[in-house]
Amino acid sequence: MNSEKEVLDFVKNGHQQYLPHLSIDPVIFGYHDQQLKILLLKWKGYQGWGLPGGFIKRREPLSQAAHRILQERTGLQDLFLQQFHVFGDSPYRLQERSAWEFKEKYGLDVDDDNWLFERTLSIGYFALVDYSKVSVRTDFFTRGFQMVGCKRHS
Repeated sequence: MNSEKEVLDFVKNGHQQYLPHLSIDPVIFGYHDQQLKILLLKWKGYQGWGLPGGFIKRREPLSQAAHRILQERTGLQDLFLQQFHVFGDSPYRLQERSAWEFKEKYGLDVDDDNWLFERTLSIGYFALVDYSKVSVRTDFFTRGFQMVGCKRHS
């Protein structure tokens, strides 16, 4: 999704094509020269970084959804992905709490009762890649990416 028209259609009508309360968040670990890193996306309108997640289509198997989401959000494909956990303790997936905040961050008009503002459970998948071979493309919601080093604890 890169055009404003595609994004607006997703925001307003996505609940018809996607499961509204269930998403997938792939965690991509990169390993190279004895360093472990994780792929994070810089979301527009946020200070922090996040995983390249997305929603599951209504008639889509989970593993197929994980591969599709990863490819759509990053351009990465043909990776071995393994499901590892379901996250849901937080009552909100997105930090937006109102249509006004969504408009401020993305410039899109939505209603306060939009499906994206509801609680969402997230299924985690992970993959290990050679991060020197990672080339990511971004979309409407992201403005950059980074492979961030994981700290070692002794």
